[in-house]
Amino acid sequence: VPAGDARYMVKIGEFGKDVPVDEATTFFSIKDLGIEVHNIDDKAIYTVGEFIRYEDAKELRIVVESEGIENSSVVVFQDGIILSVEEYLKNTLDSDTE
Repeated sequence: VPAGDARYMVKIGEFGKDVPVDEATTFFSIKDLGIEVHNIDDKAIYTVGEFIRYEDAKELRIVVESEGIENSSVVVFQDGIILSVEEYLKNTLDSDTE
């Protein structure tokens, strides 16, 4: 899969059903960043930002954490799925060796 198809995002939460009230309040504080919801495998994954460069997503993660969202992480959105950066890099390296 070409790397150009991947987008880096900051995952701010993942929930099976409703967002807990305290999380929702914190999310409200960053609503201007454009929160997106990805419904994947009976989970709602909340992200902000969409970048081609990992460094840009890493910078946004610092902003998100400064607003009180402690468990954020940079993830990769590709082909309708969300991967950790580690999974994405492993898949990219595996496909390069085939």
